[in-house]
Amino acid sequence: MGIFNKKLDYTSGNGVLPKVRPEEYSNLTLPNTSMMRVPNMNLMVKEKDQGNLEKAFGASVEAFSAPENESEYTFIIEKYLGALRARMAPTLDDEATQILAKLIGIGCGMAIVESKSGLMIPGKCHPSILNVIFRFTMNMGDEIKSHFKAVPVYQQLIETAIEVGYVGTRMKGSPSPDEMLASVRAN
Repeated sequence: MGIFNKKLDYTSGNGVLPKVRPEEYSNLTLPNTSMMRVPNMNLMVKEKDQGNLEKAFGASVEAFSAPENESEYTFIIEKYLGALRARMAPTLDDEATQILAKLIGIGCGMAIVESKSGLMIPGKCHPSILNVIFRFTMNMGDEIKSHFKAVPVYQQLIETAIEVGYVGTRMKGSPSPDEMLASVRAN
């Protein structure tokens, strides 16, 4: 009984991500629209029970908005936005393209949050990060959806945009846009 009720430990680094066993991390991979991402539901339930379910998302938005991170996320957004739009949503209007850029930026924020947590493992992704991406794409509001209604796979587009920002930041922008999107299906 005690093993299932154990509280998550948020004492590392910035206090945003809980400590988890290294086996719970997934491999850091480039975005792939044909591969289903599986959230860590047990961790999600524990985070919810402790009132921390939205902690990582909020911190990621704050990190994206922080002036000290501006050059890092601007570089990633500028590097990958055009290629992502061309591949998955070539008919997006300017407003939707700006929202897509912000979603890439939120992904950048996730990498910054993970780095500042002190829990980043090279080549691995903290399970709370994947949980945030999963929850965001499953629970996005009608306002965001309405901007992407012309895109048949808008949910994949949004998920991929966040992943591009996250992975691009983690890899310091080293993959070319073609490499980053090699496993992303074109529309």
